[in-house]
Amino acid sequence: MNKETIMYIYDVTQKQSSSLTWHEQRIGRITSSVVYSVLHTDFNNPAPSLLKTLCNPSSKSLDHVPAIHWGKENEKVALHQYSATMKTQHQHFNMSSAGFLISKETPFIGASADSVASCSCHGNRVIEVKCPFSHKESTLQEYVKDPSSCIVANGRE
Repeated sequence: MNKETIMYIYDVTQKQSSSLTWHEQRIGRITSSVVYSVLHTDFNNPAPSLLKTLCNPSSKSLDHVPAIHWGKENEKVALHQYSATMKTQHQHFNMSSAGFLISKETPFIGASADSVASCSCHGNRVIEVKCPFSHKESTLQEYVKDPSSCIVANGRE
């Protein structure tokens, strides 16, 4: 797959799960949703559920699932707050939507970030938002103290 095709797919899939092309391009590709299962399956006898997921990823909306709904609603708020904070700390800070990006070297691998940010002081970076449903009632300070948290406190309040 050439770079032009990869970038075209990236551009037309920026609405992610709302995009039919986004769903189509995920077929047969390893994404973060399935990488754990791929790495832990018996390659001589792969799990049928894994094969089904890889060959026919669901295009059904999961918005009715409370954790999914929570994540989608809070992701927008988190991205907005992140952008507002970073604009005060970085020169020429900008954020944009991210589409489905296929690896040129290994085209069976693809990923969709929540956003892409850039600034003149640090260049480009990928933004991935996590809104853990299990901590929806927790404060940030409470969440940081949880050993399962993906955030590490640096000792400052």
